[in-house]
Amino acid sequence: MISEKAVYQKGNFILEGGNQVKKKGFTLIEVIITMAITVIVFTIINNIFISSNKILTRVDSKSYLQDMSRSVLQYIGDDIKRAEDITLEVKIDGTDLVIDGRAFALEDGTPYALPIDLLNPLMVVDIDSKRYLYGLFNVEGKKGLKRINLNDENDSKVFSGEIEVLEIENLSKRVGGTLSDVYSITLTMMYKGQSKSYNTATFIIKEDGNIR
Repeated sequence: MISEKAVYQKGNFILEGGNQVKKKGFTLIEVIITMAITVIVFTIINNIFISSNKILTRVDSKSYLQDMSRSVLQYIGDDIKRAEDITLEVKIDGTDLVIDGRAFALEDGTPYALPIDLLNPLMVVDIDSKRYLYGLFNVEGKKGLKRINLNDENDSKVFSGEIEVLEIENLSKRVGGTLSDVYSITLTMMYKGQSKSYNTATFIIKEDGNIR
């Protein structure tokens, strides 16, 4: 078995016989090219991930908006159908809640304490001898919808989601025949930067003076 001694000199191995063995490894150019290709691949993967995440967020937001809007519209519509009386002429005058031109007071005549978070009253409905106010309130810094019992502050319902627009309009005068009352409800909600508008109509048909 022949053995030769090797000496390392200036990056190469020199054998006693004079043969030169080059050190194996990557050159600087090869390292730079490899790094560039790696960066490009990771950039493409990252962009795909970000795009997919945005699409999923957008789909989730639209689904949430659709579910919440349907729930709000159905709840308002059911209350309108069950209402013994409906008043859309509701406003704030100073510290008073004015319903149909008169300042609202409690059953014992005590002036009603206007909720400080009430932004815009929308509608008052009388159901089962109870008077409920629908309005836009400041809910955790956002414009939200509430339904409160005017005679019992503990009896309230808060609808989640940020409301941009909520309009309730009585179209009764525009419709003839057997349709006595038609209420149009327009709702625009926002969630995670997504905005969606919905519109529905609630029909109250009266036969022989009874609401059907």
